[in-house]
Amino acid sequence: MTKDKSISHKSCIGQITERTVEIEKRLEGDEELLALLKDLQQFSLGRFLIANGGLDGFWIDYIIQNRCAQNRTTLECFILEKSPTALATRQRYYIFQEQIKRLMQNGSVI
Repeated sequence: MTKDKSISHKSCIGQITERTVEIEKRLEGDEELLALLKDLQQFSLGRFLIANGGLDGFWIDYIIQNRCAQNRTTLECFILEKSPTALATRQRYYIFQEQIKRLMQNGSVI
């Protein structure tokens, strides 16, 4: 569970449990996807994805700023390092960063 102060980022355990049950019903019989769902429950980003079905600004920033570390699960490492969403988001971030640098003049403040 994340420990941030934003209401939009908080996911109560009940909500995650409820969403997990709904997803399990849809995936019934697909053991590979059920295993991925179980793996998602092991880390904060995964739990947020289960509860909300996607990313918000906080988690997009998390993906851009974080890389795989020893204490991360295999699935979390994949999401952070190799998933097309993470790679495209990170690439887009750096492209925008370069464009902004070129447009800024000496003494400019953002």
